[in-house]
Amino acid sequence: MALGKKSGGRRVGSPNKRTVELKELLKSKYPDWDPVLQLAAVAQNTEVELALRVQCAKEVAPYLYPKRKSTEISAATQEPVYFDLNFGGRGC
Repeated sequence: MALGKKSGGRRVGSPNKRTVELKELLKSKYPDWDPVLQLAAVAQNTEVELALRVQCAKEVAPYLYPKRKSTEISAATQEPVYFDLNFGGRGC
């Protein structure tokens, strides 16, 4: 690296040679097979034990929903929260 700048090599996000070869090999041997769809099918199969179904669903979820970032909240640094329980002036 020269002066903190990237020079040469693969672009960020581009697959390496082994990944490309593996994808091509799997596609040639199993053209209709999709591992994500297979996991989803197992997750939906009620004859499979629940623990395996849950694990399959957990593996498929990131393809459908973004992963949330965790946020740490410290009670010592937060201001108090007040709730208005007046319900619009109607009283309780």
